[in-house]
Amino acid sequence: MNRREFLQSTATGSAALTISLSAPAVSNAVFAPTAAFPALDAFTFNTIQVNGRGNVVTIAPGEARYFNEVLSDTESLNMIAVQSYRPWLGNTDRSQNISPYEARPQSIDIAPFYLGRTAVTQGQWRAVAALPMVAKEIDPEPACFSGDNHPVECVSWHDAQEFCLRLSAKSGRNYRLPLEAEWESACRAGTISPFHYGATLSSELANYSALHSYDSEVHGIYRRSTVPVGQFTPNAFGLSDMHGNVWEWCADSWQSGADNANRRVLRGGSWADPPVKLRSASRMGYAAESLNRVIGFRIALSLEAA
Repeated sequence: MNRREFLQSTATGSAALTISLSAPAVSNAVFAPTAAFPALDAFTFNTIQVNGRGNVVTIAPGEARYFNEVLSDTESLNMIAVQSYRPWLGNTDRSQNISPYEARPQSIDIAPFYLGRTAVTQGQWRAVAALPMVAKEIDPEPACFSGDNHPVECVSWHDAQEFCLRLSAKSGRNYRLPLEAEWESACRAGTISPFHYGATLSSELANYSALHSYDSEVHGIYRRSTVPVGQFTPNAFGLSDMHGNVWEWCADSWQSGADNANRRVLRGGSWADPPVKLRSASRMGYAAESLNRVIGFRIALSLEAA
């Protein structure tokens, strides 16, 4: 689908959902910001686009701006600046059997914010878990897979909220989980294709069950576990692992209604999923208190300074 066809298709309507930029049902904004943002540094990288066979068709240079949040003597995390823009979000792919829980195509104004360069790692989690408790205790070693540079998993939505609260108290900046519209806009990085890489994925680009194909690409490696963060080519915003490795908690409630009162949105797909679940529009709901070895998170930060 080219851009003109996509824009025409949005007029057909859909029974699917809309994505909201409303505040989450539970906010961790209990701290007024007390610290200014550090000066931004920059890094350069190459990003790619692939065709339906998974072959690279374009390579483009990119630059991202970020600041480094120090967590401990040995751990820190990069927060990438995501500029304000108006992306197309939702189900932009008409060639697959799409879940009814995906949002219909829509254009939404996204305010500028910061997003973690990768999912929170086990080393980063351990550093923040050592900080004073704010609302609840958290396990410093929750992960099923081992490795300081692997994403932390087996953490609930409430655990992720506590991570944000503790880091907010330490830093003086109001960290939080991203809204799902923020998450998808950052994942897409200006694209309307099924993946920010283009028409499909390969196991050279993401960690997922590559025994399954999305388009006409050959089958690849199924690693059957998480892998260290940041080893795959980033998207055009400099963000890594937006497709696969672990599902990522978002702030939003899953759906309205009593049956969904305690479910929260997950985005991105995981090491265990087929590629259709890793698409930029793919979304899933999961109980906020539940743990799973395919679920982690990355953190966000609004541009509100002291």
